[in-house]
Amino acid sequence: MLMTAEQSLLLLIDMQDKLVAAVDQPQQLVANCQWLLKLSQLLKVPIAATEQYAKGIGPTVAALQPYLEQVTVVDKTVFSCLASADFSQHYPLAQYQQFVLCGIEAHACILQTALQLLAQNKQVFVVVDSISARQPQDTHYALQRMQQQGAVLVTKEMVGFEWLRDAKHPAFKTFSQEFLR
Repeated sequence: MLMTAEQSLLLLIDMQDKLVAAVDQPQQLVANCQWLLKLSQLLKVPIAATEQYAKGIGPTVAALQPYLEQVTVVDKTVFSCLASADFSQHYPLAQYQQFVLCGIEAHACILQTALQLLAQNKQVFVVVDSISARQPQDTHYALQRMQQQGAVLVTKEMVGFEWLRDAKHPAFKTFSQEFLR
């Protein structure tokens, strides 16, 4: 199955300073999430974002905040986004068929969110170069488990090319010049 911009919601999960600082390859993670957020804005794909216990852990990293100015960032304590009543209120599942996941941590919030979305018969795409965990093996086994349960593993460029579909797309020139360097 292909991702479509019209059916997708990009879900940025818990990209907060204290958490990002502790994960594997944090700079690459932030850069790739920023790439996806910028692409979502270009193609008008809705964005959802969460923070895990923001009072104690702090806000989303500064580099990503400009992309979230028009987004309701849901503060949660549960690991799965779907287990948060606030998330469900702001982002009703019925409005979206495809969920594109990025953020942290792979084996906790990403995994539990993906599994609950799959249980709701949603199409889940996990952007493998845009998620992380403190330990690489946690990411490895979380990806393996999500894939076994039906999630589709993709890269950020796969997201871009599938959302665009055609070199004749009005945004393709911008995509090729600004995103494929």
